[in-house]
Amino acid sequence: MRKAAILTLCLSIFLAGCSPAGGQVEMRGEVCALGGRSYIAVGGKAVKDKLFGSTADGIKVYGVKNDPDHVFVLDSFGELYVVEGYEAENGELTGVFLEGEFCRDEKLLSFLSDLRAEARGSPAGMLEPGNVRSCQVYNTPDSRSIYLCYDGIEASCDFLGYIERGEQGYWYIGGEEVRGKSLSPESGGFLGIRLHSSYDDLLDEYF
Repeated sequence: MRKAAILTLCLSIFLAGCSPAGGQVEMRGEVCALGGRSYIAVGGKAVKDKLFGSTADGIKVYGVKNDPDHVFVLDSFGELYVVEGYEAENGELTGVFLEGEFCRDEKLLSFLSDLRAEARGSPAGMLEPGNVRSCQVYNTPDSRSIYLCYDGIEASCDFLGYIERGEQGYWYIGGEEVRGKSLSPESGGFLGIRLHSSYDDLLDEYF
C-alpha cells in the first residue's frame, strides 16, 4: 500500500508540471502526443470535460471529469487514452462505470472492491469456483460491463468483467480472465463464475 501511494504521488508531481490544455495534438497510431506527454490508446469509459486541442486534420482531444493531473484524454471518436506509465490499481477505488453509466455509490463500491480482489486471485468466499459456465456477452439484457475508477477520476481503463443473471436466476461474473480461467473464443462468449447467493439482494438492487 505504501509503495502504491509513493508511485501515485510521484506520478502526480510529474504530471502537475505539464498541462496539456491548449497544446498541439499529434496522433501517431495508438499514441496521442499532447503537452509534451505521450498517451496510449486503451479500451475504457470516461466522462468528457473541456477541450484541450485538435490535430491538424480536425480530431479533437478532451480532458475527463475530475482529472486535475490529466491522466486521461478522450478523442472526438470516444477513444480513451491514458498517460504512459500510469497503473490504475495503485489508486483508491472511488467510482465505477456500469454499462457506461458512472456511479459513486459507497455500498456498491465496497462490494466491487471485494469482488475485484477475489476475481483477481484473493479468495474471499464471494465466488463459487465449481459453478463455471460459458456466458454470451452480447444480446443478453442482464449483462453489465464493469469498469473501475480510481482517485476521483471519472474515467477508467480497468475492466473488471461482466455481471450477468443466468439460468435459474443465478448471478455470474465473467470476462477475459477470472480466477485464471481464460476467454473461450470458440464459444462466442466468456467464461462466468457464479457469485455466492448471499449477494443476490445487492445484485438485484444494482444490476
